[in-house]
Amino acid sequence: EGENVPGDFKNGLAHLPGAVAFARSGDPNSSQTQFYVCLARQGSLDNNYLVFGQVVAGFDNVLKLTKTNVAGATPDTIIRATVDAE
Repeated sequence: EGENVPGDFKNGLAHLPGAVAFARSGDPNSSQTQFYVCLARQGSLDNNYLVFGQVVAGFDNVLKLTKTNVAGATPDTIIRATVDAE
């Protein structure tokens, strides 16, 4: 168990295609290490879940990831990701 990330939902970042955001429990300040990548616009999540990044290259590869909510599917594993801080 690590430190929780504060729910700074109003950072100006939206749930656009390629947005990377923290998953959390019902507690808005419970985000830790799980995240998701939006495949399409998810406006209902804006100001409720913390977007902290954006896929800027290789989005076609994101679209090839196996959906984990499909019965019997084996989820894909991300083995490398690069974070560029501006």
